[in-house]
Amino acid sequence: MLPQLLTYGKSFAAVEHTVGADAKEIISFLQLKKKQKELVIESKGQVASFEKLLPAIQAQKHLFLVINNQQVLLKKVDAIDENQEHLVKIAFPSIKLSDFYYEVLSCKEHSFVTICRKAYVDDLIAHYESEGISVVAISFHNFAIQQLATFIEQEEIHTSNSLISLQKNSIVNIQNQATEKIVYNINDLQITNDELLPLAGIIDYYSGTQKEQLGFGKLQKQLQQKQHHNRFFDLGLKVALGSIFLILLINFMVFSGYRSEMIQLNNELLVNSNYRNSLVQLQNNVTKKAALVKNITSLSASKTSWYLNELGTSVPSNILLVELKYQPLRASIKKSKEILIDTHTMHVKGISKSSTDFSKWIAFLKEQKWVKNITIRSYGKGKKTTTSFEYLIHIADEGL
Repeated sequence: MLPQLLTYGKSFAAVEHTVGADAKEIISFLQLKKKQKELVIESKGQVASFEKLLPAIQAQKHLFLVINNQQVLLKKVDAIDENQEHLVKIAFPSIKLSDFYYEVLSCKEHSFVTICRKAYVDDLIAHYESEGISVVAISFHNFAIQQLATFIEQEEIHTSNSLISLQKNSIVNIQNQATEKIVYNINDLQITNDELLPLAGIIDYYSGTQKEQLGFGKLQKQLQQKQHHNRFFDLGLKVALGSIFLILLINFMVFSGYRSEMIQLNNELLVNSNYRNSLVQLQNNVTKKAALVKNITSLSASKTSWYLNELGTSVPSNILLVELKYQPLRASIKKSKEILIDTHTMHVKGISKSSTDFSKWIAFLKEQKWVKNITIRSYGKGKKTTTSFEYLIHIADEGL
């Protein structure tokens, strides 16, 4: 059943082209759908034209065609022969066989022969195909009823336009006869006599047991091959589109995953960059503080003591030192501010009683090798007998 499912899907349909008592065309249709392991009726009925049929069977892509109208001729011959063409010539001796499709149904002692012009059949098939519906098989007149013979218990059964006589599951007679609607129960399906031949057609191609009719030449095989190609093209297109969609979906999911990962990495990089900047800034602060400590401690304790001793021994007796700072701060210490000092510098404050002695003292200090320069900041403030002073000694790099 798997090949059949791939070929036809789950929906099956058949139509019968026949005529009513007023000789106007009638199209009977039946559409079945496979649900689980049984066929259920999807739609059924009769319409008066092909245009009204299309909405009735909706999106049906394939069907079995029964031609049972005035275009089909039927004859019964009291002979059986494996050579179907011989039986056709017995029934219709004057026809040009190449212009007709024919179907032969042989019983034990007789045969039924039907013929229909190829031009009519081909045009009807082309009409369906123009609407995207594949005709998968054909049957003439009431011959399709043979597919239901094993499901029918009574010896007579009515179709849309005939009375069929059965004997031991075989057709023994077909008689044209108009009949009121009769409901039959065929394998739990409630079917009227107008839908019997469509049901038989569905059973024919659903079961896959249809016999090749030589009278249809290559037509039956071509129809089935065309249906196979159409179906597999349709399935292949759906599979291809589904595969493309699946690939795009996978690519999207992979891209989304990579994108999320990239965003996460960028966030981590930004955080790391901030940490790095903070670390660099911290390292700079440490470096500056280390440099400050190095500057403060650049001179050895003994050397610093020597500078202070040299300055102290040089102070005249009438000069009093009030304040002495080695490498003084440039500004007061503030939080989060860089500490700046005057390196190689001594800050001296004091009081002088003699301006002459102060000048000589400054001149003496300037002559010392360890003194690079002296900057007087202030002199002259204080009481009348004393004068305050402030100056900076810039120590030479070479020291002693």
